Amino acid sequence: MTRSAHTGRVLAGLALVLAIAGCSDAGAPTADAASFKGQPPKVRVHMISRDLSRMIGERGYAELIESLEQQERLETNARLQQRVEVIANRLVQQAIQAYPFSQDWSWELRIVKDDEINASCMPGGKMTLNTGLMALTRMDEHKLATVLGHEIAHALLEHGRASIGRSAVTLGTLQAMAQSFKMGQLRLNTLVEGMERVTLPLEREHEREADLLGMQLMTRAGYDPVRGASIWVDMKGDEPAPRLAQRLEPYLSSHPTSDERLTNLTEIARVLATPGGPAR
Repeated sequence: MTRSAHTGRVLAGLALVLAIAGCSDAGAPTADAASFKGQPPKVRVHMISRDLSRMIGERGYAELIESLEQQERLETNARLQQRVEVIANRLVQQAIQAYPFSQDWSWELRIVKDDEINASCMPGGKMTLNTGLMALTRMDEHKLATVLGHEIAHALLEHGRASIGRSAVTLGTLQAMAQSFKMGQLRLNTLVEGMERVTLPLEREHEREADLLGMQLMTRAGYDPVRGASIWVDMKGDEPAPRLAQRLEPYLSSHPTSDERLTNLTEIARVLATPGGPAR
């Protein structure tokens, strides 16, 4: 096949990607949610349906929980579970009020015995919280509400749904290009890594959006945003990274830097804590 024919196949594949992207359903936040956040809804292009995203999240969560149970890594302390569920339930009430489509989710939270400082919320409201994060916060409900609110915000803003669709289409397009131009696996891997670098600014923007909405959720749920934002002081308490890594972090990380997040969240918290602030 001639080079022009190869190019034609690639362009046809890209056209198909654009066509798929144009067929997304209405996934943008509702008008009520926009008012809740004090800003207009962002235009989002989704390449998979909301139902499919939810199904993927629920199935992935079920497999994760089954694996953790087999490894005996799920927390069985009922009192500890209840304390965390109280926080989660208050956040979920605010989440449903702001994003009514989430009232159909089967919200759930499980505590994982893991020293890693982490938490998550999959599409469909399936949450995990690591004991390492609980230890870092010393079970401070305001700090835990900040973290859980952030993870819930990711699910409400459908960042996972966007990432799943984007990754699938990107990988499919690159594989089509690799076949058309007879690229080897090594070169394909290089292309994939390059595309991941291109999407890093978008991932960082997702984190900033989740920070803002998460703080609003926890504030409306009755928690102290100023005290909650101080969790990033705890996060920064770890051993400092090498100087070179610190300089490259703003460009090579999928998350904003810890310094940026502490500054931004502190300012958001100050505004939210002011009587009559935008989230109250």
